[in-house]
Amino acid sequence: MRDLRGRIDTTMQDTSICDFKTFSDVLARSGVNVSVRGQNVSYAFLDANKKQRRARGKRLGTDYEKETILNELERRTRERTAQQLDREDQSRATELVRETTSTDTALEQRERQAQSRKPRIDQLRNAVKPIADHLQHFTGAVREFAGKVEQRVIDSKLYKDVASRFKADLAKQEQARQNAIKQDLAKRMAPKKQPQKSYYREPEGRSR
Repeated sequence: MRDLRGRIDTTMQDTSICDFKTFSDVLARSGVNVSVRGQNVSYAFLDANKKQRRARGKRLGTDYEKETILNELERRTRERTAQQLDREDQSRATELVRETTSTDTALEQRERQAQSRKPRIDQLRNAVKPIADHLQHFTGAVREFAGKVEQRVIDSKLYKDVASRFKADLAKQEQARQNAIKQDLAKRMAPKKQPQKSYYREPEGRSR
């Protein structure tokens, strides 16, 4: 019985065993076969004299009964689950701290980069400002020139219109003058009518 208790105790000392099946498999490798009947558990084994033995949990003691062993295994399962959750929580917390630290580092780096770029930006702004002012002045000059060109185009169109009308009037006047000259020449060149001779003779003794 002492030998059997020792084998069971050695198996239960392995805290990695958290379920009844694993408990039974490990005991089987130690030469102890576990069988369950209702609320009872019995152990079959060979003693030191190679004699087949069988004992119930009640006979071995309360620590070797089914309920006690199951309660211990369930406690280990809960404890392992809690430890796993704690490890996961700790891992998440560590990861969160790492991410926060990484974010803070990135923000600090960006801030340093922004501070280092600020003088360059100021230099660039100072360099660009005269160019921008010159461009603005040039744009104003271009607009003024465009306005003058537009006005000249308008004046040119107006001049062309007046000149065209003046030429048309001159052409009409010249045409009228030519027509008058032609009419005068026609009158001058026309043959004159000769006076007709009278063949009527008045009677003698009458004075004319």
